[in-house]
Amino acid sequence: MKIVVRDLTFAFPGSRPVLRGVDLITAAGDLLALVGANGAGKSTLLSLVTGYRTPSGGDVLLDDVPIRSLRPQAIAKRVACLEQERHMTLDFTVREVVTMGRIPHRSRFARETTHDRRHVDEAMKLTETFGLARRSIHSLSGGERQRVYLATALAQEPEALLLDEPTTH
Repeated sequence: MKIVVRDLTFAFPGSRPVLRGVDLITAAGDLLALVGANGAGKSTLLSLVTGYRTPSGGDVLLDDVPIRSLRPQAIAKRVACLEQERHMTLDFTVREVVTMGRIPHRSRFARETTHDRRHVDEAMKLTETFGLARRSIHSLSGGERQRVYLATALAQEPEALLLDEPTTH
């Protein structure tokens, strides 16, 4: 998948721009690292590429389609993001958390399919979290939780995987 960012600008309400005039092009198979000081806008840029935030100006395109014209579910089928921090308020098992990665591929009240289970199992094996499947997400160490969230992103079957400080914890 090609991701294009053109002249992207973003400002939080009532503040000056965090990002201004950002241009970026990636193609399928590219590996790209963004490096910058804390507060430079790296996480904000990722939130714009995933459609979580709306730019103040400029465009984000996925395979030449403006992200603002896509529904969140369509974006989530193509792009997954491992945030640097995530907080689960409810007490889910590890398997339930990883299964949440399949939500973009199902209709609203559809049950988990054999296809879903296969992708969840594979993601958990790749991240070495399969043995944690029945444990509570709240019982895990920070590093274990980060691997579970990576498994969730992989279970999503994205064309692009965005990792925001993936070695946190």
